Amino acid sequence: MGEDKFSLKLNGKTFLEIAVENLTKAGIEQISVVDKSEPTALADGLSFITDIYPNRGALSGIHSALVNSKSDWTIILACDYPFVTAELIEFLMKFTETNPEFDSFAPIQSDGKIQPLCAIYKTETCRKVLSKMLENSDKNYSVRDFLNRISTRYIGFEQIANLANAENFFFNVNTPEEFEKAKFLAINVEKMSADDIDEVMKIQLEGNLSYWSFDDYKDEISRENSFSVVAKIDKQVVGFLVARLISEDYCAELYNIGVDLSFRRQKIGNNLLESFTKHCLSNNLEKIYLEVRESNQTAIEFYLKHNFTVFSKRKNFYTNPTEDAILMNKEVLATK
Repeated sequence: MGEDKFSLKLNGKTFLEIAVENLTKAGIEQISVVDKSEPTALADGLSFITDIYPNRGALSGIHSALVNSKSDWTIILACDYPFVTAELIEFLMKFTETNPEFDSFAPIQSDGKIQPLCAIYKTETCRKVLSKMLENSDKNYSVRDFLNRISTRYIGFEQIANLANAENFFFNVNTPEEFEKAKFLAINVEKMSADDIDEVMKIQLEGNLSYWSFDDYKDEISRENSFSVVAKIDKQVVGFLVARLISEDYCAELYNIGVDLSFRRQKIGNNLLESFTKHCLSNNLEKIYLEVRESNQTAIEFYLKHNFTVFSKRKNFYTNPTEDAILMNKEVLATK
């Protein structure tokens, strides 16, 4: 990267801050930063540990953490996994209670690769084994060698796949190109506020979307059954979705999705629609309905790709210009 990765920022937070925040949310009270270099100001308030056996790769960091740990179990989390969540950490921690006979718990990503730098280790046992390995300077051991020498319980991806954002947990940032991709993966979907409306209307205008006034949006976000959200990258609104739940009919109506022209083809629309679909599922709704201009083939193809089907047409439904509306719906429960 040309710089320390823990200083890289996503949505205004450094990688180090993201890691510490998720560990703290998971209930971890003693957190240390292990690095081969000198302490950094970013680690102020945290214990800073340097490698005891330098130039031995990832094993050096794991070993130093184990030597300095005062707990029965030690969690290792590489800071260049910015999408690991507190939920994943909590999930892994439960194995120490249900399967204490193992010495370590290491997840496996979707392509079968083991993730020893987002794993939990039995401190004393693993420290003794790893110290003996590293004392032998003639051997260039790998992390896999270490895991094979202890009793490791591997956590298959299928066991964590249902956790939010699981597909990105182990996205590893090692190059500037990967960092750029991470910025797009780090899209925050959050409830729309009045402060977001001006940016939403700008996207609406640039995308030639159905007109809503400032007051229209303000009234909508105040409704209890409204699902109005924005997608943000580095606090900038880059997309929005407005919909309404109709719980008594077990359905929802999608009014509009808009994405900033500068951020098209970055799966922001997919992200927004997925968030809405999950919200419908959590509210036990069965269908999502929407209408779209017949000439808007881009939108129609987008919805078809996401399992919407055409079921009817409304003649001359739109004005300025006058145009038919294509009516589409999606079976939400079928995707559960």
